[in-house]
Amino acid sequence: MMTMLAAKGDKGDEEIRDWSSLPELILNILKKDHYYYLKDVCAFRGVCKAWNSIPPPPPKDHLNFIEGLPKLLHIGMDRLLIKFYEPILCRTITKSIPEMGCGRVISHSKDGWLLMAHHRKFDMFFFINPYTRENIQLPRLPENIFVDGISFSSIPTSPDCMIVGVVAEARGPRFVYISRGEDDWHISPYKRPWKTEIVVCSSIIHNGRFYFMVGDGSVLVYDPRQERNNALQSVKRPCTSIEKGYLVVCDGELLAVVVLGSNLPQDDITEW
Repeated sequence: MMTMLAAKGDKGDEEIRDWSSLPELILNILKKDHYYYLKDVCAFRGVCKAWNSIPPPPPKDHLNFIEGLPKLLHIGMDRLLIKFYEPILCRTITKSIPEMGCGRVISHSKDGWLLMAHHRKFDMFFFINPYTRENIQLPRLPENIFVDGISFSSIPTSPDCMIVGVVAEARGPRFVYISRGEDDWHISPYKRPWKTEIVVCSSIIHNGRFYFMVGDGSVLVYDPRQERNNALQSVKRPCTSIEKGYLVVCDGELLAVVVLGSNLPQDDITEW
């Protein structure tokens, strides 16, 4: 039997104890952090006979999430099974979430919550937490208003949660927004006309302002508190051949990530 040493009394005075006397609280911590794979189970239960009674791990598809670990979400073609991949543990958890099927589309995500569109018209939205299955329905957008990009400032259970969307129309962009507790969406007047055809690639709310990236790599900002939008001229585009663009917040900083064209000459790539 494996043994461990425990200090007792004066310096140099030690008591030899076996692993079966390890407090249950510590055992539970060990199980929570490491009890996922067969090799871990065998090693865990092989320490001493007292640990052999510990039940085997649950099936792989029914493992519980560990709070705080980053996860990648993948929705299959049938949209019935949702896969969550935890890269730190190298494991995949599969769950059935019917609320995310039937043509529904993920429009934005933040802090474990998803903002879903009921269908591809993007005029009806709801929040869902894929871990707890909690969902929150939102009022329907006004008639003939369909957003091209939408995001939310904080989790929907937060009192300061705001949702902002952009409507890309030929006459110029319009914005819709709603705060928690409100029953109707607010609609901004038309802004200045677009210079070219606009395709909204990504949108995000940062420090109370709504940023959205368009197809040519430009980033525009709209502040619902001031009812205005401006181009961010300080952002230098790396090139003119941008296939996709994303806006993300990392360590409190707003970043733009772009995917360059595959046929782009190497000498056309510059530092941002």
